[in-house]
Amino acid sequence: MRVLLHIGQSKTGTTSLQQSLFAARDALLAKGILYPTPGSGPWPDRNHNGFMLGFGVADRLMRGMRRRFEENPEELGATFREFCGKITTEIEAHKPDILVLSSEGLFRRIGEKKDLDLRNFLRNLSPDVDVVAYVRRPSSHYLARCQQRLRGSGELPPPRPSHARLAIKSYQDHFAGRVRVHAYESSLLNQGDIVKDFMSRYLPQAADCVSTVRSNEGMSAEVMEIVQDFRNTHFPDSHNRFNRPTDKLIDTLTALTQQEGLPTRAKLRHEIAKYIDSASVDMRWLRDEMNVTFPNFDYDDLGKVKPPELPTPLRVSDICALDPAIKDQLNTVLAAAEASTPDTKEERKARRALAKQAE
Repeated sequence: MRVLLHIGQSKTGTTSLQQSLFAARDALLAKGILYPTPGSGPWPDRNHNGFMLGFGVADRLMRGMRRRFEENPEELGATFREFCGKITTEIEAHKPDILVLSSEGLFRRIGEKKDLDLRNFLRNLSPDVDVVAYVRRPSSHYLARCQQRLRGSGELPPPRPSHARLAIKSYQDHFAGRVRVHAYESSLLNQGDIVKDFMSRYLPQAADCVSTVRSNEGMSAEVMEIVQDFRNTHFPDSHNRFNRPTDKLIDTLTALTQQEGLPTRAKLRHEIAKYIDSASVDMRWLRDEMNVTFPNFDYDDLGKVKPPELPTPLRVSDICALDPAIKDQLNTVLAAAEASTPDTKEERKARRALAKQAE
C-alpha cells in the first residue's frame, strides 16, 4: 500500500482539498484509494488532525483540540491510539492500493522523543510513504493568517517571517527522498486550483472523480476591519474562539461586497509585504534545496529589510491598504440590508451590534 501524507502548510487550500477528497471518498474507493473518515472525536471527518495527538503535548495542538487536552493531558495518548485504530480498521476493511491522509497540523518539526507514537504509526502503515507539502509566499501567508485570526479574535498577529525549513527538513530526515514540496501560487498550480494540482500530480488516475469544493474564501481589507471592529467591541475577551455572529457577519459582508461590485481581495501595504518576504530567509533554502520558487520574488533582498514600526494593538488599516469610503459604504449598505429574524440571543445581540456599528 502506498501512503500519501499531505501536511499543509496551513492557508494553502488545505480545507478545500480535504473537503473535496471527503466528498469524493466513495468514487475514490472504487479506484482503490482510501481517504479515511475516522468520525467522532476532537477532529472533523474531513481531515486527519487527530494525528497531531501523536506529538504528545497539548501546546503543539491546534486551537480547538488544545483547549480540550490542556485540561485533560492524560487523555492524549489514549485518544491518539483510538484515532489510529479507526484508520487501521478502515484500511483492513477496504485494503486500498493507496491511502491518502491530510492534516495541515503536521506542518511542523517532527523527531522529538514525544513524537515516537506518530512516527511509528506512519512507518508501520507502509514503507512506501510520500510526504507532500505546499508552501505559500510569506507575505501572502501572513495576510491569510490574519484573515483567519479575525474569524475568532479582534487581535492581529504582528508581521513575522515564514519558517518552513525546520518542518520540511525533519520530514526529510525520516522519509529520505520522499518529501515533495510545491509552491502554492495560482500561476503555478494546475488551472490555478490546489485540488486539480494535487490530483494531477499524485492521483491522476482518479482526477475525474474529484471536484473542487471551495472553502475559506478571502476578504477585502474593508471587510476585515469591519469584522475587527465587531470582534473588539462585542467579543473583546474572546480569542481563538469562532462564533455564529462573526461567521454570519463575514458571510453577509462578503455577499454585499460582490453585490456592490466592490474589491473582494485585501492587499498588504508594500512595506509590510516587503519586510515579511525579506525576513523569510528560508525561501533561499526552498529554492536551492527543494527547487521551489515564486514569481517576482526578490531573493537578493533576503535578510536586508528592517521591520517597520507599527502600533500596538494592530488594526487592519496598519497593515493593509484600505479605502475608508468603501468601508463606510459597506457599513451603510449593511445597516439597510434586510436580514432574517435572529433566532438566538447571541444573534439578536449581533444584529443590534451591527446596527450600532454602522451608525
